[in-house]
Amino acid sequence: MSEPLTDNIPVLTEIVSRGEKHVADSFPPLDLDTEDAPNPSTESTRIPSPLTPQAKSTLELENAVVDRVLQEMLGTVDTELSATLAQSVNLVVQAASEQLMEDIRASLHSTISHAVTVAVRKELEKLIFEKENNL
Repeated sequence: MSEPLTDNIPVLTEIVSRGEKHVADSFPPLDLDTEDAPNPSTESTRIPSPLTPQAKSTLELENAVVDRVLQEMLGTVDTELSATLAQSVNLVVQAASEQLMEDIRASLHSTISHAVTVAVRKELEKLIFEKENNL
């Protein structure tokens, strides 16, 4: 069973192919040659240097992809939040209107009951008065 929120989440290849392909193409390919790889034993003693142009371009590409993922997710999250909020508001309004209807019904029943009681009492008082006075 799939959840509505996760059904609309695009995979990374969809995001890159949809709008960020030009960003990926603007960066040079990574050089993964093992000949130039640093020696692990000297790596720990070496003082870190500022980012190399290749590392900087990789970081920029990573940031661009992260931004694109967040933009894609934002629309999905907004849709889900709107739907959840609308559903919650509907539930609250329905519960409030049902309670209001019950309160009105109880108040109306009480008012009618009181009005009928007063009318019957007055009618009985009138009949007793007429009987006592033989009118």
